[in-house]
Amino acid sequence: MGEQQFSALRQAADDVDDAVAGARENVANSLEPSSTAASANRGWLSSGALAECRQAWSDHLVGVIERTAEALDDLHWEAE
Repeated sequence: MGEQQFSALRQAADDVDDAVAGARENVANSLEPSSTAASANRGWLSSGALAECRQAWSDHLVGVIERTAEALDDLHWEAE
């Protein structure tokens, strides 16, 4: 691979790194209203289901982000 190709690969890795960081923040921010609603309405039967749903989505999305981060590690390794 030529230096220009390595440079492009490093730039792609940096771009994905930025996207992963943004995704982590977006997951936390987007699911916060569900957490707030579940906490504010503890006496409601739906609050437990809402908290469980929020956790399931969080686990799923964090898993996707983690798999992306693992692929990013490989991309960084290839770019070196």
